Amino acid sequence: MPTAFVALWAWSVWAADDAILDVLGAYEGVPDVAAFASMGPEAAGRLISVATDPAVPPSRRGRAVSALRLFPTSEVQAFLVGQFRTAPEAVLRRKAVGALAAGFGDAALNEVGEALASTDVQMRAAAAHALLAMGTPAAAALAAERRLVEPAGHVVSVLERVGAP
Repeated sequence: MPTAFVALWAWSVWAADDAILDVLGAYEGVPDVAAFASMGPEAAGRLISVATDPAVPPSRRGRAVSALRLFPTSEVQAFLVGQFRTAPEAVLRRKAVGALAAGFGDAALNEVGEALASTDVQMRAAAAHALLAMGTPAAAALAAERRLVEPAGHVVSVLERVGAP
């Protein structure tokens, strides 16, 4: 009997991951929270599982990281900070910065600030877009500060729009 229970549990985990993968595969962007509602409170954990599974295509892993913005819990925040700092793929690190800013607002300014100081221009661009999406006074102040030292013109143009009417 225990073997049958383990097999049933394993099947339910795969079925849940298949459902998450189906949602992530149907979007070029990030689905809204309603797309995950039927998956219950385990949705964030399943997204984390997908985001860290090297067998999952990078595009879906990136969308899983981005979708975590919809679940602003301390566990998700810690995961996203970890992805920003240590994910093996640069795209996942960039997606984590965006998800932190979108899901946690000003509480993510330290990580966004770190991203703005990166040597990777794509990371700086992602951080600038994250500030633009945040639109808070603190985001505008950080953008104004960084704009003075940013060498890439396309990043500066985004930073100039942060906080603009």
